[in-house]
Amino acid sequence: MRKYVTATIVLLAIAMVAIVAWSLFLDPVVPRSDVKAAAVVAGGAPVNAVLPPSPVDSERHAVDVPASIVAPAGRAEPGPEELWGRVVIAGTAVPIANAVVLLQHRDADEFWNLDLRYGEQVSTLLRTTSAADGTFRFAVARARQHRLSVRADGYAPTTVVDCTGGSEVVIGLSLGASVEGVVRCEGIGLVDIPVRIAVEGVGIELAAGRTEVGGAFRFTGLQPAAVFVQVRSPLHTQEWKRLELQVGAAHRVEIDLKAGVTLRGRVVEATTSAPIVDAEVSDSWTFKRIVRADADGRFVMPGLADDSFVQIYVRAPGYASLSRNLAGQLGKEAEFAMVRGGEVTGRFVTASGGVPEAVYAAVGASYEEAPGMQGCDWIRADVLRDGRFQALGLRPDLHYWLMVRGSGYGTRVYAVAHRLASGERLDLGDIVLRAAGGAEGRVLDDSGQPIAGISVSLAGANADSRAWLATDQGPQTVSQFESRTIKTDQRGGFRFTSLAAGQYEIAVRQRGQRQKESVKVEVHDGAIGEGFEIVVPTGAVIEGVLRYAGGGTLGDEAAELFLMASREREQSTSARPEVGGHFRFAGLTEGAYTVSILRGPPGWSLSPRLGVPTGTKDLQLVLERSAFVSGRVVDAAGKGLKSQVYVRLDGVTSGSALHATDADGNFRVEVPPDFHGSVGANDLRDWTVSATVEGVAAGQHELLLQLKPLSGQVGRRR
Repeated sequence: MRKYVTATIVLLAIAMVAIVAWSLFLDPVVPRSDVKAAAVVAGGAPVNAVLPPSPVDSERHAVDVPASIVAPAGRAEPGPEELWGRVVIAGTAVPIANAVVLLQHRDADEFWNLDLRYGEQVSTLLRTTSAADGTFRFAVARARQHRLSVRADGYAPTTVVDCTGGSEVVIGLSLGASVEGVVRCEGIGLVDIPVRIAVEGVGIELAAGRTEVGGAFRFTGLQPAAVFVQVRSPLHTQEWKRLELQVGAAHRVEIDLKAGVTLRGRVVEATTSAPIVDAEVSDSWTFKRIVRADADGRFVMPGLADDSFVQIYVRAPGYASLSRNLAGQLGKEAEFAMVRGGEVTGRFVTASGGVPEAVYAAVGASYEEAPGMQGCDWIRADVLRDGRFQALGLRPDLHYWLMVRGSGYGTRVYAVAHRLASGERLDLGDIVLRAAGGAEGRVLDDSGQPIAGISVSLAGANADSRAWLATDQGPQTVSQFESRTIKTDQRGGFRFTSLAAGQYEIAVRQRGQRQKESVKVEVHDGAIGEGFEIVVPTGAVIEGVLRYAGGGTLGDEAAELFLMASREREQSTSARPEVGGHFRFAGLTEGAYTVSILRGPPGWSLSPRLGVPTGTKDLQLVLERSAFVSGRVVDAAGKGLKSQVYVRLDGVTSGSALHATDADGNFRVEVPPDFHGSVGANDLRDWTVSATVEGVAAGQHELLLQLKPLSGQVGRRR
């Protein structure tokens, strides 16, 4: 299993987009039994209506707890093994009685998980109803991550995550939002196309269904949240729309799919060229959309978008998986030659020699998926009842790490002694799991006030993680094995558990920034370190309103926009405008900034504002009708080729979005009407092969960019 993890791209602005897109690639899901969709007819229009979630199967085995448990006398706050909560009407303190509250656990919430099937496992542990004052309480394991799923008549079902003991959680229920829309291709509505709505980044699916007559779809009763509307057709390119669902609001989206390009190819055994029957081919590491190789090893995959990055993935039992960027080559037949993978085995035991229960293990390796793009090969290990495990399909070109975790045990990570040759089997012997340690603390601002809801990350591993290596070896670590992220509670508290003895770094970043505040901690097996504090500087602020020329206000399209505040020799800071246009940059160092937009709404552009001082509270930004620049990208021989183009305004150093050319290198890019700056292009495979044209003005056409290595860039205007 693989994952496109992040993009450290030459243009900082593109890196910001990659950060936002992170949750897209994770593609989190929950069991389908959580959401039910039914076709109904309202006013003659076909729709898909989402009913309130039915309990997951594990709820039938959940233990009921009393509606109200009286807190011990004099106790004003919950202890570390108590989770308190209140259910109220959102935006008020009005309690909601008799709301059904489920205490759930998803083990994948506690680590950076790339195993989608494992991520679907959600257990319901306890069930209660809120008391007359809206309160409820659960006894929980210390520092364990929980979800609270709440439903009450007349309100949208709501799920919150990152809930641990020692916290009091206020859950606001509200009227549900609705989303309706249409899916088309070249103006024609598409019927029976899957549509899915999921909360951004937290693995909660709110709705799923299929389009009806005319491509129409409609979902109701949705939890207000930042969501993605995903349309994944087997015959068309995949599309996403980001929305900020508002209380009781009706949202509409129109999604245009492209027919895309069809890839044809063959999957064979590398040494014999024999076909590999039933090998799975996908355009995503998630393998949500696959085609299978036939008896001759041949496959046909339609609906691919030939953009700047088209990674194709292939897997088959017992073979090392493959991936390749085929951008600009989809019209050619592709051949994937697979080799037998390596195998690791061993046995997990407890410190007393027993067999640990409920263990999860995987092997993984980091690698460069494309220039500047980091990937991870993640293979789940099969763990038997006697503690023995086996992982198959290790690539011979990668150096793997083993990760193992289990309830009550510290997560352990080990670098495998060496790379495994094709077909090689390596027995790792007995691996001892020890009692979990942990670290707990608070995040405060520089005035001493707690910061609630801020992300806190932890990175590190057990002290003996490299014990199997020779002293001169240093394989690249697997960041997913050694890091995790949670959010602080209402008192700024954070709690990490399932840690093995070793050194760790706990860090906090302000939203939209890269600079972090951190603390180093030493963790011991079976012990919880307490009292750690991280102080985050409040920083300076720039805020204002983004609107359309003529006075129009931003609607749902605001959810897909990104503003940037940049300053020379500093990292850029990002901010999303809200519906209505308000935006706010926080945590800035004092000084003057350039405020720009990464990409405006279709047909609209923003001229950057230079020299905006921190402390500005009423910055007015105006979107204007776009102008265009256009031209063609060619190779060293003068032949047009598919590539990626960016525009950069004079005085703006934060870059821009990338725009794909067509197969012949032609491009047409929106720019502000007063644009004056440069136009650049990069080869799809080698970012050092590029071209730049300076002194370009809005409305200029027939630009010619000839790609050359950096030492010999060529660009001219015709």
